[in-house]
Amino acid sequence: MKHRSFKQWTVALSAITIMAAVPAITSNAASLWGDANCDNNVNMADVVLIMQSLVNPDKFGINGSETTHITRAGMDNADVEQSGNGITNNDALSIQKYKLNLIRQLPESYSQTPVTQPTTQATTQPTTQPTTQATTQATTQPQQPSQQGGLQDFGTPINSNATMVADFRKGSTPLFFASDGWTNGDPFNCGWYESNTSLAEGVLTLKIDKDYTGKYPYAGAEYRTADTYSYGYYETSMQAIKNDGVVSSFFTYTGPSEDNPWDEIDIEVLGKDTTKVQFNYYTNGQGGHEFMYDLGFDASQGYHTYGFDWQPNYIAWYVDGKEVYRATNNIPKTPGRIMMNTWNGIGVDEWLKAYNGKTPLTAHYQWVTFDKNGKNGSQQQQNPWEQWQQPQQTTQQWQQPTTTTTTTTQQQWQPQTTQPQWQQPQQGGLQDYGTPMDSSATMVADFRKGSTPLFFAS
Repeated sequence: MKHRSFKQWTVALSAITIMAAVPAITSNAASLWGDANCDNNVNMADVVLIMQSLVNPDKFGINGSETTHITRAGMDNADVEQSGNGITNNDALSIQKYKLNLIRQLPESYSQTPVTQPTTQATTQPTTQPTTQATTQATTQPQQPSQQGGLQDFGTPINSNATMVADFRKGSTPLFFASDGWTNGDPFNCGWYESNTSLAEGVLTLKIDKDYTGKYPYAGAEYRTADTYSYGYYETSMQAIKNDGVVSSFFTYTGPSEDNPWDEIDIEVLGKDTTKVQFNYYTNGQGGHEFMYDLGFDASQGYHTYGFDWQPNYIAWYVDGKEVYRATNNIPKTPGRIMMNTWNGIGVDEWLKAYNGKTPLTAHYQWVTFDKNGKNGSQQQQNPWEQWQQPQQTTQQWQQPTTTTTTTTQQQWQPQTTQPQWQQPQQGGLQDYGTPMDSSATMVADFRKGSTPLFFAS
């Protein structure tokens, strides 16, 4: 699936240090932890509203003049750090950590002297439970059947310890964004619209529908990462569309639109026969590696896990945790974006009539993970293109430090460092007269190491 164009997109992300706080909340009856604006989702809009209510209470406080001001219920939901003592800028930080999968659940912690006791729903998962126990359960307990749309989950459990984890069952994530208002031309017979993506069903839904703008015959949907990824194991939990002429996919891609060679690794379920899956890859625009694998089940009838282990000398594809195909010739090497899309091809304009106008057609994705250590969990040879690696989330790295004389000066949720990580930089022959970088800060973006998904250019 060649991508020839990439239309302008905008993401708003605010980082504001606020020292103000509101008075303690007299009740803590959260309906959805983190949902400050009470829209039944937890995302960056909640972070922004918390910050607005603190810095400008006359407009956005509980009695603010703006219609979008925070409500009492929203304050209850937002009190996720030291829950019971009211909202502060730390609550906004906790929500961001939760969306980045740096903490596993909200609330992050409870006040030692709360005004009232948290609700039963919140206290059923004690915050004192060791992190190691929680992560072990996530990776060893059998995954429960999914209830979204009545679909069963027949796949393997999510690897919650992977380098990158996007669990759409928890809501939106800054790791992905929707393509909007553009197309690829031949063989695609649709445009991609953000409105055709949704998290309302508790999973990511990508749909194919009529294009009501009249610009294209049909409208498809696409999700892609803001960052690029290199060698490692890629996996998703997906339910595909069953319909002639359409495709449900999971793949990595980069190309000329990003000033790179066209490198791509594909997993595609063709709607005409959802008992099979097609594997393919491109290296500097050279394809012709299609392989059709017989699944032994119908990919449209439930969730299954599909993945591929991309290494310098091979690509191995997996279905429900089992390797089913391997390629070893002319393997791509350029880091690419992780993408999923649903689309229909040119020459199949009768598919809508054949289904009596029953639209939209939908594919569902529960989660996506990437592990730079590969499928077998061991570090593989590093791609020379990749100058920066997202730190692996391990239980040791993010475990709250115990209170001893040697760790009381550490910032919460940060690993203890014993060796200074700062060196006199030589970039451009410029001297550094400042203080060393705080490598134990909550967020660290060291541009001397290369790119980072924490920042992007306008």
